[in-house]
Amino acid sequence: MRKQPRLNPENLVVHQSVESLRKAVAAEPEGRFLLELVYDSELRAAGPQALANEPALANVGALTIDTGGLEPKQLKMLLTSPHFQRLTVLDLSHNFFHDTGAKLLAAWAPLSKITHLAMSQVGLTSKGLAAVAASPHLGALRFIDVSRNNIKSGAGVSALGAVAAQLERWSLWGNDLGDAGVKAVASSPLMRGKAVNLCRTMMTKAGLKALLASPDLSTLEELDISSNHDIGDAGIALIAKAKSLGALRSLDLRGTGMSDTGAMALAASPALAELTVLRVLRSGALTEAGIEALQSSSHLAAAAKRTLEMAELAAPS
Repeated sequence: MRKQPRLNPENLVVHQSVESLRKAVAAEPEGRFLLELVYDSELRAAGPQALANEPALANVGALTIDTGGLEPKQLKMLLTSPHFQRLTVLDLSHNFFHDTGAKLLAAWAPLSKITHLAMSQVGLTSKGLAAVAASPHLGALRFIDVSRNNIKSGAGVSALGAVAAQLERWSLWGNDLGDAGVKAVASSPLMRGKAVNLCRTMMTKAGLKALLASPDLSTLEELDISSNHDIGDAGIALIAKAKSLGALRSLDLRGTGMSDTGAMALAASPALAELTVLRVLRSGALTEAGIEALQSSSHLAAAAKRTLEMAELAAPS
């Protein structure tokens, strides 16, 4: 079972075994497919070299190996495959290759065709992220997910800023960046992206203040700062007063410590008039009064109000 949303931006037909892929290629020799191997016993038994030698990989446009037991040695074997000519989406989340594997990826020439790269929970540190960011093969990259790793300083974040001009979407959620790391994000070109995920990054009001002061927010459409419990109403008030969020369409505030006071500040603010998705979490501090203030706001669009009805019932991911 997938632990996170499937990375399939082209909506390719999904095959969850090599045998299924082979049959699809036989029926449609020119087709491109997503091969998704999750907890795959065949891969674990045969090893990554057998997969690397599989001719059907030539028809794989997106490859997911989730919890496949890939350590650096196994990853190196996989990367020797001559069949990745059409691969543009690569998800290697929940493996064990750490910074060593990240350096292997950085030196991998086919990375030059990858538009979407996910390395969630692979033991990456700031050094590993910096190695990937320094790769000469990132020309096509538009999305990177390095969530739930061990990135704790601004060094890796700053390095990632070197390729920020081309990134449309990125995720650092679940890394203990703290306000120092968030400030590094804010001072880098990373905020030029359309979708930013800083969920559960140990951000407080101070980090959020730096984020909102970034000069690069004019293109930001999606912002997730959920599960940063110390943002509180003081941080929500900063969002309510922000003048640079005109393009924002989706905002996730679940688990930010917002109470009725923060909800009322948002409800009275014209800053979020273009929102179509607003996620909050009903809690002890955010009661029916706060939800009602948002629901009756003259500034929030009807679409955003409809998402309140669903999001208030769900805990942050």
